[in-house]
Amino acid sequence: MAAEGRRDATGTGGLVRAVAYRFRATLGRRLGGYLAVTLLVGLVGGLALGAVAGARRTQSAYPTYLARARASQLDFTADVDAGASYRANLYSPSLTRALRRLPHVARVAAAPTLILALIGPSGRPVFPAALENEVETAGSVGGEFYRQDAVVVRQGRLPAPGRTDEFAISAAGARLLHWHVGQAFTMGAFTYAQLDAGRYDAPAVRFRTRLSAIVTYDDAVIQDAVDQDDTEAVFTPALTDRLLRDGAAGFPTYDLRLAGGAAEVPVVEREIIAALPPGATYSFRVSSVTEGEVERAMKPESIALGVFGLIALVATVVIAAQAVARSLRRNRRDLEVLRALGAHPALLLADALLGIAAALVVGAVLAGAVSVALSPLAPLGAVRALDPSPGFELDWAVVGVGAAVFVAGLGALALVLALATVWRLRRGERVPAGSSAFVANALRLGLPPSSVAGLRFAVERGGGDAVPVGSTLLGAVLAVTVVVATLTFGSGLGTLVSHPALYGWNWDAAVVGQGGAKVPALTDRLLARDGDVAAWTGYTYGDAEADGITVPVLVSPVDPRVAPPILSGHGLEGPHQVVLGATTLAELHKQVGQYLTLSYGAPNNVATYIPPVRLRIVGSATLPAVGNAFTLHVSMGTGAVIAAALEPPAFVASQTNPDPNADGSDIVVIRLRPGVAPAAGLASVRAVAATTTRRLASDPDAGGIFTALPVQQPAEIVNYKAMGSTPAVLASSLALGAVVALGLTLVAAVRRRRRDLALLRTIGFVQRQLAAVVAWQASVAAAVGVVVGVPAGIVVGRVLWSAFARAIAAVPRPTVPVPELVLVAGAALVLANVVALVPGRLAARTATAELFRAE
Repeated sequence: MAAEGRRDATGTGGLVRAVAYRFRATLGRRLGGYLAVTLLVGLVGGLALGAVAGARRTQSAYPTYLARARASQLDFTADVDAGASYRANLYSPSLTRALRRLPHVARVAAAPTLILALIGPSGRPVFPAALENEVETAGSVGGEFYRQDAVVVRQGRLPAPGRTDEFAISAAGARLLHWHVGQAFTMGAFTYAQLDAGRYDAPAVRFRTRLSAIVTYDDAVIQDAVDQDDTEAVFTPALTDRLLRDGAAGFPTYDLRLAGGAAEVPVVEREIIAALPPGATYSFRVSSVTEGEVERAMKPESIALGVFGLIALVATVVIAAQAVARSLRRNRRDLEVLRALGAHPALLLADALLGIAAALVVGAVLAGAVSVALSPLAPLGAVRALDPSPGFELDWAVVGVGAAVFVAGLGALALVLALATVWRLRRGERVPAGSSAFVANALRLGLPPSSVAGLRFAVERGGGDAVPVGSTLLGAVLAVTVVVATLTFGSGLGTLVSHPALYGWNWDAAVVGQGGAKVPALTDRLLARDGDVAAWTGYTYGDAEADGITVPVLVSPVDPRVAPPILSGHGLEGPHQVVLGATTLAELHKQVGQYLTLSYGAPNNVATYIPPVRLRIVGSATLPAVGNAFTLHVSMGTGAVIAAALEPPAFVASQTNPDPNADGSDIVVIRLRPGVAPAAGLASVRAVAATTTRRLASDPDAGGIFTALPVQQPAEIVNYKAMGSTPAVLASSLALGAVVALGLTLVAAVRRRRRDLALLRTIGFVQRQLAAVVAWQASVAAAVGVVVGVPAGIVVGRVLWSAFARAIAAVPRPTVPVPELVLVAGAALVLANVVALVPGRLAARTATAELFRAE
């Protein structure tokens, strides 16, 4: 009967009852440790999961929106000059039908340009400066802006497609014209025949209309300095049909949705090029290029947010693992008693693990809830206005992986530690007290007793109920590493924005002509006489087909004196070489040293045809954001640099103006001499541009306004500058989390020294000395954190920054914020003492008898 009773006591039912009893009996004493694990996993882990989920949501918001807006994969414009001027460039229904018949085209819409003016009280047309020069007016054919490339309404409601008395405009256009939703106007439309004749006395069509909506276009979410703000006003299909009949709609952009998506863009481009009449030039705008630009522009936010989340996740796992280990060590004495009473190993394991497992599960659930609670803060940046599903969102992938890491990963660690503890108990092992040479040296130096005791507390584990000094020191190192890595990463971002050469603007100034005017040879002669100028190079904009893919190009002289910064390889040294942007290099699946085939136009259009030529890829570069607005243009990782010597004589002749004042480069980039102050150098360049303008004013065929072009920032940099306080908030959140984690670790370490503090008080330590002991313990932990964490954080921050810079095709130049790191070192010492102040004072004020009774 006794044997049966023992078997029952150790059977499944008895084990469950014993474990349940032990859980209830010890919960109050162990609850603090369990809550620490739960809150660490739930709050800091939830912040980590929320950051990672927010990064994913930020990066995917634009592609998701494009799918919902039924965005075109290819936009196409042509400038046909066959002696008919405007007539050749009116909207062509026959061309639309021809495009629809192409085998890979699923749908064709168009946005022809309209010539509109306000009608003043006198009945005569009035052209506001912004409406004449800055705000584009476009119509809608085939459902453009409605069923295709749908706009997002930010204010008001979308104009009804069947009405002629409503229109919409972008926010930038409304600001320029000082218009508001609900405002009504009388407008007049002019035909292209009137435009060609220069007659604006009487509009061909008058109509009354009202501004019904402020909208955002799918390609105007994030724009670089070349495109600037999209200022387009959109009029309804009904009004466009009316104006088409009167010849008041021309120079259309044809928007194509392809049956096979972006993969069929090269095929359709070749078919369109082959169908163009002789003498026509063309321009494509590929949706995937714009999408890539937006996604790269969002990377400063999504990558930073994701990196911060991953750092917080690692911190959560490491610190929670320490908390789990501390909890198991704290319960070791209970396990020793149970083992002495003959408890089965299964009971020992269950007693050690049940509370921790419950804490991990509850913490994982809380982390998921925190991540959902944070989800309305994403997506960040400009794409937030286009989020197809604003509000709360549960990212099952992130939460699932996080739960697996927290529950399975930390649970497995707890199991291994518990098994090791039970195995040691069965063998009767105890933790040796040990003594540190560090403490012995402190004694020889004659440090005060409180200092020596604090040093011992910081580096020695103690006897059987060992203190987790390793966890304390590791927590301090991790906290400092996180803060320093965050500061180093942020320093790299700040350096990128403040140094234009890192994003392709590898010169001091540039000269351009407004309205497409070429920078003539006269400007070169003026620059040659300017003592502030060291070197300059002229570039021409264009695009070409590289291995069948249309890419924007900068046409350059061989071995240019001023060139974009090279990332790998070298610049142009011969006519049969090409330098590619890093993104284009990846898109073509090429590497430096390989070859590609480049061409332009079609054989039936000899005047504007560059036959296929094989070029060697000699380098990759960070390209500047320059080119013609709202067309393909080079920018950071997108585009290529090719030699002007590639152009055949017939092509050169077709692009050369007989008037030398009307011929030249699209942009001349200038490097100043060393030692010239930027302000003085820029003044010299402006003087050169003004002189060019003045001298060409008398040439009616070449007149134009020439200006010194300021730094043209790519979309990535424009968006980063618009991020505002987001990086600081993320960095502060991580720093706060690191400090809280360090505080919890120090509090736990101080509490574990209660018995030692009681002994010190017994031998005569006063309250001030006991507080000094705790201060020394915290200071040593902080000092170790600074000594190890600062260099580790610098390394981590530099590695993360370099990876980030390569991802956006910037020049990877990490920097170290030395003044901030000095402040971190000092703040770590101060914060460690502040954090340990409360538990230190409490321990110092607690009665000795109470301390021993607690033990």
